[in-house]
Amino acid sequence: MFEIRKNITPVRLALGGGVMAISAGILNFGSEFGLKSIFLPGGTCLFVLGILLFLTGIIEFVHDFKMIPKWDDKLIKDAIQSAPNNSTIRILQTWLPDKEYFCPILERLLMESEKQFRLEVLLMNSDESNNLLDARIKLRSETRNHAQHEIHATITRLAQMKQRVDAVWEKKYSGAKLNLKIRSYEFMPFGPYYQIGKNKIFLGFYLNYDSSVHGPMLVISNSKSEIWTSFEQNFVKGWKDAQNTEI
Repeated sequence: MFEIRKNITPVRLALGGGVMAISAGILNFGSEFGLKSIFLPGGTCLFVLGILLFLTGIIEFVHDFKMIPKWDDKLIKDAIQSAPNNSTIRILQTWLPDKEYFCPILERLLMESEKQFRLEVLLMNSDESNNLLDARIKLRSETRNHAQHEIHATITRLAQMKQRVDAVWEKKYSGAKLNLKIRSYEFMPFGPYYQIGKNKIFLGFYLNYDSSVHGPMLVISNSKSEIWTSFEQNFVKGWKDAQNTEI
């Protein structure tokens, strides 16, 4: 299954137009000099190629999903950079294992570009009463204390980002503040979840012995597909069940 989307690509439009113009010249040259039978096949092929290039400069075919052998942070970075300015970014993680890489990229976009994202972040509840955290790291090298520290560090890092962004937005957008919400969950998640507006969903797999960043990645590109709807609803229900975290 795939979806057809409008996607204007100036380079392909120009290239397609140029190829069609060349093919028209070749066909005209063949007709004027009585060499139509020689130039017709090549000119026709070029003309068809030009049309295809022109069409792919206007639309793109988006497949429902694809599987990548290993988690790739660059794909998420690229999706965030190309997302519409008012997109909602949703994240579900035990904690952000790449916070020292991810947060600066996001912060820079929020402060230096026109991005005014809304952020919804789900992190695992680190309270002593939450046995799910023990189960999550049971076969891993981390201790519970380390896991709790990473969750708290993620919340702190996001809160610091919000403070710096708010300070810039105070002048840039007449007092606007970053809409950042963090909630703590206690349900069994499927794996890490990054939803970049209506453009992409990136899903990982929680390995019992290692971090999900060492596992495969599922990339969902069609927001109208059943698989998109299924995982989006999964996040929404988890969000409603989770508890607000003060930042």
